[in-house]
Amino acid sequence: MPKAFFDSLLFREIPELKPKAPFCIRNAAADTFAMVVFCFVTGMLIEVLVSGMTFEQSLASRLLSIPVNIAIAWPYGVFRDWALRQARKYPVRAP
Repeated sequence: MPKAFFDSLLFREIPELKPKAPFCIRNAAADTFAMVVFCFVTGMLIEVLVSGMTFEQSLASRLLSIPVNIAIAWPYGVFRDWALRQARKYPVRAP
């Protein structure tokens, strides 16, 4: 295969990852809120019920995790929107 073919695969822009709409603060806030609440609740349940941490230890751990969840909520939202757009390309057909 010619080198140009491989270069086009490696260095081309991926249009699916480019935002198709302007940044919306409402969507970013919803992604952040959902991520923080979901991780807080599920993390606390796992820490208390499965790993045997006390409620106070789990609460301290979950409170410290909030800044991390806030930092990754927007990139997660971008990825989720991309995955949903990809899924819409392949509609489910009834047998």
